[in-house]
Amino acid sequence: LRDLNEYCRSLTTGGLLFMSGFIAEDKELVLEEVRQSGLSIVAEMRENEWMAICLSK
Repeated sequence: LRDLNEYCRSLTTGGLLFMSGFIAEDKELVLEEVRQSGLSIVAEMRENEWMAICLSK
């Protein structure tokens, strides 16, 4: 998460960012950081306790 703003600056408009390997327990923390970065959530995936999200700029 500490690099999220750098990733956001590197994306072009319409670009996608995939984040994976975080546990479901941390989902709200991750999503709050995503909202503050200005990225939009395209999709969320979950397998057991592991999460992944696809974001767009």
